Amino acid sequence: MATYWHELSKEEQEKIRKSGIKPARFLIEYKQPPWCCYPGALEGRWGCHLLITGKIHSEEDCKLCPCYIENIKSTQKECPFCNQIMKLYETVSFMLKIGWCCPKCNHFELIFPLGQEEEKKKVLERFCEKCEEKWRKLTIEQEEE
Repeated sequence: MATYWHELSKEEQEKIRKSGIKPARFLIEYKQPPWCCYPGALEGRWGCHLLITGKIHSEEDCKLCPCYIENIKSTQKECPFCNQIMKLYETVSFMLKIGWCCPKCNHFELIFPLGQEEEKKKVLERFCEKCEEKWRKLTIEQEEE
């Protein structure tokens, strides 16, 4: 059974790359992450450079990937507070930001790349005034799990 490439440590990945493994054998033994919709992400120079070179180890690492964003656009998300279908929100500033906004209660969730958790909390608190107490409770419950 194939192993997920992103689950290997950087050292394990480097050892495999240096081993001289043939591309066909590599594609049989390793597979791309389950959330990844990049076609042939592990296929050498035509694949995802970040994944192949060991810079992808979690879904958080992929949140600015155009393929990841396109996959999000094709899904629906329910508001955790009023169960309304949330709308996708996109903005381009110094960095692409994408998130979900509930048209009924204005609950807002940004999808951020790794390392911006503090900014995410500030934005959610600002955009989610109507349900801030529920959001804080939900956040505390998620942190306790």
